[in-house]
Amino acid sequence: MSKPRNQYYKNTDKKIQNAMLELLQTKEIHKITVNDICSKAEINRSSFYAHYENIYDLMEKMEKEIELGVVEIYKNSDISLDNFFSERREEYLAIMIRFIGQHRDFYRAYMKLHPSNDIVSSMRLLLETGSRPYFDLLGLESEKDIIYHLTFFNKGMMSVIQYWIDTGCEETPEYLSNLIWKGITDLGKR
Repeated sequence: MSKPRNQYYKNTDKKIQNAMLELLQTKEIHKITVNDICSKAEINRSSFYAHYENIYDLMEKMEKEIELGVVEIYKNSDISLDNFFSERREEYLAIMIRFIGQHRDFYRAYMKLHPSNDIVSSMRLLLETGSRPYFDLLGLESEKDIIYHLTFFNKGMMSVIQYWIDTGCEETPEYLSNLIWKGITDLGKR
């Protein structure tokens, strides 16, 4: 694909994704049609189908793109993926929260589609990888106990982040990271 055509393809893809995110703010996914997206993005149906098979394929690819972005931010930083419970834990979490804030429209839609507040799989992997040393310190040996703790932490953290998004991301990522870690630290003391 030539450079201008490649750029056109990327621009069209971005229009489609932005239209989908905008529509998800007011409609449930099963009520959104390809025509709705095409109208909002000001493209024709054949352009949509040149990029995606259907609306669910679009959402799946958007999720994968976001997941890759999350992993990439840690690869481009000097923070190791296993630093989640290290002395740099607040910085580690602030990086993730900043990324979420930069992609708040996606996360607002994602959380609406996944009301159980389940975290995107790449973030779940980051939490699981980085939290093992902490669970060792707590004396958790059973995989089942670890899963319960991860689930508790995941749901609590995502509820805080969802509230932050819903209220306009007013606090800094560093403030939110501090707040979350204070809660985790207080729980670990009991």
